[in-house]
Amino acid sequence: MLQTIPSPRHPDKNPPGTPPSPALPQWPDDPRLPRVPQQPVPRRQPRPAYPDLPLQFTSPASDAAPLLGPVCLAVSGRPGHWEVCGHPSCRSRRAQGMRRLGGHRAEYTREHLQAAAVQESHQDLVVYYGEATQSFWAVTPTGLVEARDVDALLLALRPHAASEAETAFALEPGTAAELDALVGTDTLLEFGPVRSYESVPA
Repeated sequence: MLQTIPSPRHPDKNPPGTPPSPALPQWPDDPRLPRVPQQPVPRRQPRPAYPDLPLQFTSPASDAAPLLGPVCLAVSGRPGHWEVCGHPSCRSRRAQGMRRLGGHRAEYTREHLQAAAVQESHQDLVVYYGEATQSFWAVTPTGLVEARDVDALLLALRPHAASEAETAFALEPGTAAELDALVGTDTLLEFGPVRSYESVPA
């Protein structure tokens, strides 16, 4: 009896008399393949709108660049905290650990109040305190004026205030004789009683 041996050239062909093997799936999307459940992709947490920025100065030993002027050592047992002093370097370090309120650091509250008081008395100027330079600034018609403290700022603004006063109280020609007649008398004008006037040249 002859026996049929499958040819090695055609291993996929079944010998005669055997049932055909089921076709194997050829593509990954074949519906006959078992479906593997996919892992859910983790959802990213939303980033905060205003993230807290890291402090630039944590201790005197980790400063990126040396600060100008004298500085105080950190308080013992409290790294990152400096004594309450007036050194510009120490104030810069303390201000970096404070949040802004209305655009200003709490470290410079006193200076901002002083600048606001000067601004109130000089309505025609723009006066503010610069935290980066730790100095007062004023915008005048002649340019910018910088002062280290409020006293120096008032001295710098005195010539400008005097010129503004002269312009505001300038008299027209022909009124000098009328004011000379009021010298030594109590005359009630529209802005209040006038005791005396000096002669103003025409």
